[in-house]
Amino acid sequence: MISYRNCGVYLVDDMTKLVDHFRANFQGASAGTLFIDGGLLPYWVDKENGTADVMEAIYSLNTSRPCTGTADSRIFSDFISGTDTPNGDPRARSGIDGSVIHFNATQAVQMGYEYFDAYKRAVALNTVVPSAKTQACNGTSAPSVAQCSGSTVLVCDFLQSVGLDNYAERAAVSSRDACCAMCAARDGCSRAVYQNGKCKFGTSTAAQVEVSDAVMCMPKSPSPAPTPTPTPIPGPTPSPSTCTCQQGMGLDGYIAREDASSQEECCDICGKQDGCTQAVFQHGKCKISNSAAAQIAVSDAVLCRVQARQMEQTVV
Repeated sequence: MISYRNCGVYLVDDMTKLVDHFRANFQGASAGTLFIDGGLLPYWVDKENGTADVMEAIYSLNTSRPCTGTADSRIFSDFISGTDTPNGDPRARSGIDGSVIHFNATQAVQMGYEYFDAYKRAVALNTVVPSAKTQACNGTSAPSVAQCSGSTVLVCDFLQSVGLDNYAERAAVSSRDACCAMCAARDGCSRAVYQNGKCKFGTSTAAQVEVSDAVMCMPKSPSPAPTPTPTPIPGPTPSPSTCTCQQGMGLDGYIAREDASSQEECCDICGKQDGCTQAVFQHGKCKISNSAAAQIAVSDAVLCRVQARQMEQTVV
C-alpha cells in the first residue's frame, strides 16, 4: 500500500478523482458544486492499521479542490471518558474483527452540526487551501472558481469574551460556527456560548457575564415573508388585560423582559404589546413571548395567557 505520506495515493487517486467525476458527470454540476466529506470514527481509525492515511486524505481534500469541506469527527475521544469502552455504537461492528466502527446516536447528531459547519466553509472556499505537501503530488492542482454554489447560509453575531452565569446543557463542537448552527437548530435557542471545544446552552434566566476565553453565539435567521392579515369575524373580544394564569409553568423562549410587581401587571403589559400572546411572571420580571414558545415546567414561575390574543389567533 502506498501511503499518503508518499504523495497521497488516497487523495490523488480516490478523493480528488471522485470529486472531479461528480462535477463532470452529474447533471447541473460544475467546478463550483459543493462537495462535503466527513471524518471516520476516531476509535476505529486509531485501532486499524492504514486508516490514518485515509483520514489524512479526507481532511486534505480542501488543499486539492475548491468548494469542499470536511465535517470534523476528531472532536470525539477514542474511549468513553474514564473507561476502556470504545466511544461509538456498540451495535455496529465490523464483520471481520468485531470492532466498533460507527458513531452512536449522540455522535451522529453532533456530526450533523459539523457537516453544516463544513458546508459553510465550502461555500466560502473558491480556491484551495495552500499546502506544500499537496502541491508536490501530481494530479492535485485545480483552478480557482469565481463562486462556489450554495444557498444563503446562517449568519451569526459573535460577542468575544462574553459568557453566561448558568448553563443547562453542553455539547462538544469544533468551532463557534458549529455552536451557532447547533443553537439555530434548537427550538427557542437565541444564544449559546462556545468555550474550550464545548457549546453551552444557558438556562432561561441566565445572565451575561464577562469570560475571557468564551464567545457568545447568536444566530440571525432571515426574516420570513409577511403573511396577509386575515379579516377578523366581527364579535366581542375580552379586554386585552384578561388572562388565564397557571402556577409552575414557564416558556422556552422570550422576546423581552420588563419589571412587574404582580402577575396581573404582567398580564396588562403583555396585553398592550403587539404580538404578545403569553408572558411569564417570575422574580419581579414580566417575560414576554409569543405563540411560538413552548411551555415548560418552572416551579417558581406563573404563565399568563392573554385571552384576547388567543381569540384573535383562531380567526381564519
